[in-house]
This record gives sequence, C-alpha cells and structure tokens, in this order.
Amino acid sequence: DELVVATDGFTAVEASTKDIPSDAASFVTTGYSAPADYGSAQYGEIENTGPLRTGHILTNEGSRRWVPTQKVLSPLMFGARRSADPENPFNSGPMFVECLRQAALQKAHVRIDDEFDLAGGFRIPFGSHITWDSGAWTRQIKRSTPGGFLLTNGLGLDGATWLPLSERRGIILENPQIDGSRYPLVKGVVQSGATNTSIPLDATASSVDDFYNGDIIQITTGAASGISSWGTITDYDGASRTAIVAAGIGGGGSPAAGSQYRIGYNDPAILFGFGTQDTVISGGTIKNLPWVRDVAYGYGSKAINVEQGHTNCLIESMTFDNCGVGVFLTGRAGNWATADTQNPPRVDVAIK
Repeated sequence: DELVVATDGFTAVEASTKDIPSDAASFVTTGYSAPADYGSAQYGEIENTGPLRTGHILTNEGSRRWVPTQKVLSPLMFGARRSADPENPFNSGPMFVECLRQAALQKAHVRIDDEFDLAGGFRIPFGSHITWDSGAWTRQIKRSTPGGFLLTNGLGLDGATWLPLSERRGIILENPQIDGSRYPLVKGVVQSGATNTSIPLDATASSVDDFYNGDIIQITTGAASGISSWGTITDYDGASRTAIVAAGIGGGGSPAAGSQYRIGYNDPAILFGFGTQDTVISGGTIKNLPWVRDVAYGYGSKAINVEQGHTNCLIESMTFDNCGVGVFLTGRAGNWATADTQNPPRVDVAIK
C-alpha cells in the first residue's frame, strides 16, 4: 500500500482537512497539533462506522476514518535539515542522535525521509526499527570516535551501562541508503621537525584546533612509511598545523620532511558489534567506500562488518556499489574485558 506524506508536512489535527488519495491505505503525520511535537504517527484506514473515538481521524470530508497504527519519528522533527552542498554541509548529527534516542524511549519507528549529512558515528539503540525512503541518502562527513558510522555495541541507552547479552538484540534496518562519497580524505606533505608522535602538516591543512582529532594519519612515502605506519590523531594544534599521535606512528620511526601523508579513517558503514543478536538488514544500497580512500588503506572499505559473538543476522537483497568489501565477518574466539565469551558469528546472508 502507498504511504502518503505531504511534502510540506501535516499534523494529525490538520489531517481532517486533507483528501487522501483513494489508492492510499496509510499516511504519516509530522506531529499531533504542530510539527515536531513528537506526536508523529502512521495512520491506517478502518471502517467508517460507529462512534468517533479518541485518536480517530476523519478525512476526505468525513468519508474516511483512520487510527494510529505505529508511532513514527523522523530526524526532521528534531531540527535536522537536508544539506545538498558538499562544500558547506549542515551537520544533522545531533538531531539524528536525539531522534534515535527518543524513538527508543517511546518505542517508535524511525523514518529517514530526506538526505542528511552527519558528523560522527552513531550508536543504534537495541530494539530500533529504522526505514529509509528511496533516495534519502545518509552521508558521514566527519569522524568522531572509532568504530562505525551506524553501529551497535554492548552499551545501553545511557551510553555508559553494559547490557547483558540477553538485551543486546532486535535491530531492523530497512532499505538503508548510505553514501561514503563525502568521507573526508586529506593529503599533504610532512614539514620539518616531525617526530613519531608530533607531525607538522603543510599549509593546506586546517587552521582550526582539534579539527582532525579522532582521525587516522598514515605516512605513505619516505622514512617511517608502510602499511602499518599510521596512528590516531589525539590532538591537533591549528596555529602550528601539528598533529599529535599520543601512541605514535606504527613502526616507531619518525617521518622525514617531504614525506607524504593521508588523513581520514576506514570505519564500516554499518557495524554490528560484539554480542549483538537478532538483526536484519533488508534491501538498500551502500556505495562509495573504495579501498583507495581508506586511511590506513588495506584495513577498511567494509560496507557491513559483523563482529564476533553475533547470532541470527540476516542481510538480504542489498546492493553494494564501489565498496572494497560488502560483508566482513570477524570470527576470532576469546574473552572481552567484560568476561563475555567471543564466539564466531553465525550470519545468514542472502544478497540478490
């Protein structure tokens, strides 16, 4: 059945003035009496007989009757907005986070109904059901913490409490639309005075403090270069354009002046973290995650990464376009710091 949503948005109160097309069996409101008042819901049609009860809506001049069938939230309700300008994107990340949090609290469905540019990585609460409209591309424009763009782990809704394995379950992602074309990739030349933990960048680098914090820097030519010659930037001084790598560049060497560097990251688009259970990804497209954009290259390009201990994961009818790896399974045994056993993941994959 067709899902009808007015492009200008209408509330449940305003719905009574609408004429819903005859072939539509449902519609979604943007709120109850005002957009973004958290009263958004999907309405389904019922027989137009009997008394008009609380929650019922009459449309088409009173000839059709509707009742809420599911509560629906969208990032637009929390102030997110489309940003079509790749040079000056609007970061809808905080609004996206609040939408996911409120949906978990209210046991609501999340509907991604527009294109959003998001700075950071976003933890999907357990029990989430998220649907993307076709063409509603979600793009990561900046990394915040290592892991994945959309990810699960063992943490609860408060982001601090580790959940028991029995509660790390139940995520449905329908028609995900994820585009990696705006993952930042910075290239430049190391300046003189570099050490293993302090690397002065060239004049093309940002002059903003902390701009590259959390990103990975890799030395690709000259001394201290190689596939393991990378590290995470822990601090960045914009005035001197110096990147601090507290743990040092892999291999222990100091980059020579004139060596080339790359700054970026290699997080998967979707990460189902350790111990997650009962997940479904149905349909959708993940695109533009080629290995040549990875920092460090050779470690990423994963559209979907399923970690150890995962059981009952179904990935069906997905399209992977220009991705180094479609689905990557992590399957080593051992124990986590929380003493949970790491079992090789059991994953049922159907890709058409």
